[in-house]
Amino acid sequence: MASNISVSHHIRALPPALRAMQAMGYEPDACLAGTGIKAADLLAPNPTLEFSLAQEFRFHRNLLQLSADPLLGLRLGKAYPAQSYGLFGYAFLSAPTLRHALAIVSNYGPLSFTLFRIDFCETAGAGTLQFSRQLDIPEDLLTYYVDRDLAAALAGVDPAQVAPIRPLAVALMHSGNRRQRDYETFFGCPVSFNAPRSQIRFDAAVLDTAMPMQDAETSAVCQHQCQLLLARMSNSSGVIEQVRQLIVARPGYFPNIDYVAQKLHTTSRTL
Repeated sequence: MASNISVSHHIRALPPALRAMQAMGYEPDACLAGTGIKAADLLAPNPTLEFSLAQEFRFHRNLLQLSADPLLGLRLGKAYPAQSYGLFGYAFLSAPTLRHALAIVSNYGPLSFTLFRIDFCETAGAGTLQFSRQLDIPEDLLTYYVDRDLAAALAGVDPAQVAPIRPLAVALMHSGNRRQRDYETFFGCPVSFNAPRSQIRFDAAVLDTAMPMQDAETSAVCQHQCQLLLARMSNSSGVIEQVRQLIVARPGYFPNIDYVAQKLHTTSRTL
């Protein structure tokens, strides 16, 4: 299902991955080839440009091609601490407890640069962070995005300041490419594949842990700003932009009007 929120992300989504690639020895210009974005603009102290989903896909394909690493998403997810998300990150860090912080993630997930819908739920003895499909991600990038976002979710909590989330079980919505041992080593728990949704399940005992910057007033202010950001993103997402994103989502495939209308939950005649 196509999201009702603009999939045009703030350019601050790219620098953490770009810096991580630089640390591994890859040149910024090679990482940005074909995106139309200059490294100098991207690595400026306060980059303000926005970029399209097509440019984002090109950037991540570049990283996968350069590294030839099928587990690159796991490695780059660690480059996204909570602070990298701006106001959303500070709303998370200043929440009273980890339970409140994860509720913030569920409420304002689109501000975390993810292309998935994020939901947090709590059942007897366990908490679950769930990532569901929100729009069509090209098959050649699905594993990368799933791995990056789950690894980033775990990296967002600094174990030096907050009781770390130690997964009891992880489910991934891709096949794992016969690398189950690698995934279980990374997550430190049993991992299942080809799930309808990706999930991190963990002991609910950590949910009452106080957050490092706990401040109810600060968290409330940041959450209010997050609401304004989400409203602005929603208002900028017109039908033309949604159609354009569906067209570029699958390289080499040009969808017909019936396909696009179905994704937008309308009729071909209306579209």
